[in-house]
Amino acid sequence: MGRSVTAGRYLAGCDIRDMNVFLDSVRRDNKDFSEVTLEYLGRNYGTEYAAVLDLARGDSRLAEVLNEDGEIMAQVTYAVTREMARTLPDIVLRRTGIATLGNPGDQMLRKVAAVAASLLGWDSERVEKEIGQTNALLRIPGDEESSGPLPRAENF
Repeated sequence: MGRSVTAGRYLAGCDIRDMNVFLDSVRRDNKDFSEVTLEYLGRNYGTEYAAVLDLARGDSRLAEVLNEDGEIMAQVTYAVTREMARTLPDIVLRRTGIATLGNPGDQMLRKVAAVAASLLGWDSERVEKEIGQTNALLRIPGDEESSGPLPRAENF
């Protein structure tokens, strides 16, 4: 067996020689989005960031900013349509950072689930199942209050 061909190739979205130069160009070329969103997308999607922005530009509902990190709803659509995400936990825990630091709360999970449901054909029973599974994964053992959203930084 020969040497892996991926050893000499960039992964999709990773053909970036200088991250600072790349992020400067992302901000310069996309004034219709906040710097926070552009920074997040540039760092997490690399050169594929433009595909996420195209989704948001095509449907203003997908341009909704979801959190202080600048994540947008278009990332949910991208996760389902381009990354083959099929469950709510996959979307919020692996494909986006929406629940990386803990439970974003019922309202956010329902928003994300509604977008996923429209793309994946989920009925209301499936939506509830997905939300329940996500909450179960995000629950901190021994902490009955861990099913709600994390407190915001300014509350500390």
